[in-house]
Amino acid sequence: MSALLLALCLLVQSVPKTDPVARVGDVPLGRAEFAEWLVARHGVSALYEFVAEKVILIEADKRGLRPTEAEVESAYAAEHQRILALAYSGNAERWADDQVKMGFTVETSKARRMSEMSAELSLENMIRADRDLSEPALLERFNSQFGDPPERVSIEILRFNAYRDLVPGTRPDLPALKQATRERALKARAAWVAGAPVADLLAQADEPGFDDVIVKGVVAEFRPRTLGKEIDEAVHSLDKPGDVSQPIDAFDGSWLVRLVSREPVTLEGVRETLVREMREMPVDAGEVNALRNALMERYQPEMLLH
Repeated sequence: MSALLLALCLLVQSVPKTDPVARVGDVPLGRAEFAEWLVARHGVSALYEFVAEKVILIEADKRGLRPTEAEVESAYAAEHQRILALAYSGNAERWADDQVKMGFTVETSKARRMSEMSAELSLENMIRADRDLSEPALLERFNSQFGDPPERVSIEILRFNAYRDLVPGTRPDLPALKQATRERALKARAAWVAGAPVADLLAQADEPGFDDVIVKGVVAEFRPRTLGKEIDEAVHSLDKPGDVSQPIDAFDGSWLVRLVSREPVTLEGVRETLVREMREMPVDAGEVNALRNALMERYQPEMLLH
């Protein structure tokens, strides 16, 4: 492509204008030549992405939020291992062969991805730094996590799956299955109230879902609106440690909830934890796109055809 695209804004604001800025094989490329090569090889969108990365890094440098080389290297290594495990069954040679098919060596593929990751991690750092940690935001999160009145609640859960014994190819009698499941739950409840430990009862029950919340029937700290309205209501109705709910009928069977502890909690008592959690919450695509677009609008880099 003979058209030459230049990102003038970046050339002014970035590092000193030294040439060459890239090398293709044994051929050094100046800044203008590199832009032309990018467009010829990958299209105009590639130049836009290149410009966007530079805008992000300029802003991150200004704010002291650009990741270190070691941080980028660590992130790349972790991602690379995930890709090898999930897509290549750990076979690094197959991955390297795929890079060659796309026009990269192992080294250039890594350099390309690390350049992208530097911008991605910079965006995440800026998003986390800019998160709303004002008093109203903290209070809203506090109320959503600890309820009204605010309490720190620990519970144990048993789940009884109505569909665990379904035989493929047969027409199930769902009402009968659910009734049998409720009877299993009532039997377990009687044993629980009599003092049987949850570890013993788990053998009669089924592993609960919500793997990130429940481990072996134990919820170390219950959070409202994480397990469903029915569970919320059951927890709220339990009065003292050791109380066990009646079977809670759900679409998949029955659940039992046992109160382990309940104690009042104040915003000041958990402020530091809430701030850390809010700061470290995963960055989502919406946040990334919003900040990326805002930076491009603020810097308004010019990509000119000559």
